[in-house]
Amino acid sequence: MTDLSRPIDNTKPAIVVSAYQHLRDALSQFEVRHCVSILGRSEVAQRGWPDFENRALLGLEFDDVQYSSGDFQAPSAEQIGALIRFARDWGGRGNLLIHCRAGTARSPAAAMIAAATLPQTDAEVLSRVAQAKSYFRPNTRMLELADTILQRKPSLIEILRSTYQPDWLDSWAPVRVPLA
Repeated sequence: MTDLSRPIDNTKPAIVVSAYQHLRDALSQFEVRHCVSILGRSEVAQRGWPDFENRALLGLEFDDVQYSSGDFQAPSAEQIGALIRFARDWGGRGNLLIHCRAGTARSPAAAMIAAATLPQTDAEVLSRVAQAKSYFRPNTRMLELADTILQRKPSLIEILRSTYQPDWLDSWAPVRVPLA
């Protein structure tokens, strides 16, 4: 996690996780070239897709649910595959910003998945991503789908289950998690 009182080294790969409401803060605090926006259909209808200007962007439309039901759409293997391809294209060059509505489940899961695409990422780094904020509860359906595609050992689900969940209360704000 980044101490904002010290200068940020944007040359080292990092993932910035943010809630929708803090996007402007995240974009002004961190030099970001790649962005992943994850919103449900009702969230898109209500707020629309955010403007990321000239940054590389992947927009994914699904809800924070395990299975599709009624108006709620669960993540699909195709969407997680698109996330993995986008993260591989990013390749750890600079900061990757990932956001969802609340910044608690979909975006931390996407951050774990993106970090897992980098060859140098080990279980300790993935665990650090999972617990960067005490309120993170990564979406397990996203991780299960990514595990099927990535075939990592240990799997993302295994890493999440073995990760200590801190009991402190964090401020609700964007967090930059260095990957190296």
